Amino acid sequence: MTGVHRNRSKLCVIFDRADWNQPLLQALEHRNVHLLAQRFDEPLSEDSFRDVGVVFNRVSCGSGPRDPTAHHKLLHDLSSWEKKGLRVINGARAHSIGISKLEQGVLIRGLELHYPCSKRVNGTAVLQDLAQEMQFPLLLKPDAGGSGEGIEFVSEHLQLNRLGSVHQQSVKQFDDYLLQEFHQAVDGCIFRLEYIAGNLVYCLRIVLGDTHNYCPADGCGIREGSVTLIEPDDRVLEEGRRILSAAGVEVGSVEFLHSSRTGQRIYFDLNPYSNFLTGITVKPRLDPLKMLCDYLETTLRQFHTD
Repeated sequence: MTGVHRNRSKLCVIFDRADWNQPLLQALEHRNVHLLAQRFDEPLSEDSFRDVGVVFNRVSCGSGPRDPTAHHKLLHDLSSWEKKGLRVINGARAHSIGISKLEQGVLIRGLELHYPCSKRVNGTAVLQDLAQEMQFPLLLKPDAGGSGEGIEFVSEHLQLNRLGSVHQQSVKQFDDYLLQEFHQAVDGCIFRLEYIAGNLVYCLRIVLGDTHNYCPADGCGIREGSVTLIEPDDRVLEEGRRILSAAGVEVGSVEFLHSSRTGQRIYFDLNPYSNFLTGITVKPRLDPLKMLCDYLETTLRQFHTD
């Protein structure tokens, strides 16, 4: 055991939304884990952080409006901690890919899997030019995403002109919008695979409503009764595992649908964040929160004894 590891027996959970993280923090405290709970946008005390050996990044990549400066600082901190030898779960690579749908597309297509055709918007003047290379209908959406916020459905060129005028200020300000080909789900459902360290926690089948909010987590406003557990086939299970592994995501999910446009399985979201559904924990032999706590404790113990 090295002296550095011996003296770093604390787990730091860094997060943004207290409501989503309270169950995890309470469960870890109940286990008497040496814990530092740290909001990502608040100053970090060097004294409190001195004993930290494992950092668990729980900052959601898509939970509505965000401060780009705070996320850039978080990426810098994650990278810095990794270089110093700390064990970072869902580190800099995972977070940088998680906050960009375009980067997710590059990664997923690089694995020879299917992702919607997507183009970056650099100002509203190029919207029509980009659309010439794509098939309607389209989505105009923020690159970072988040519970369906800011997404506009575009059925034709005239509508694109109107939306370009409406979104001109936000597109210019953040320069982070994209145009993406829309794929209708052939069965009216999307699917979400949740993993911890490459092991499937569960697969959800989510019946779509009349919004672009596909988030099934508690507090996301998903319709009651629209989420069910299913057993994915081995090929889907392995594809999801490959995506998260390539992104450096240890705890997170991927989402896909079966496209009525192409007939293909389309992966459209990679999320290095898991906010497990409360109702799922009542299923026999399945307690995702316990699985996550077990993994964090094991990781902390391994780091401390290396």
